[in-house]
Amino acid sequence: MVDWSAVNPVSDYRGTLTNSANYAVNTWWAKKGYPASGIPTLANDEYGLRGAGCVALTLTTADVLGVWDADRVNVSVARAYAARLISAVARQHLVNTPGGWGGGWQTS
Repeated sequence: MVDWSAVNPVSDYRGTLTNSANYAVNTWWAKKGYPASGIPTLANDEYGLRGAGCVALTLTTADVLGVWDADRVNVSVARAYAARLISAVARQHLVNTPGGWGGGWQTS
């Protein structure tokens, strides 16, 4: 059980964002099999699209807040990955790609 009274949201978010950015840049990208350059092709399902969107949000949030551990995360690579993920999600929306995501009642 988590002792929530011991959690300090002001300081703890930095560690969480740093760890998440580190994982996204150094592990997640390669595990997904995304290319070293160019815009990746995402699985056109909830997990492929939301996962990419969440990682892009994590990386951009870490960037805006300046929460990086430069020894663990290459900031230039993280920024490039975030931009490429945002582009990939937008590219696969049905207004840009026939049959793309966005036609359901619970989509943006």
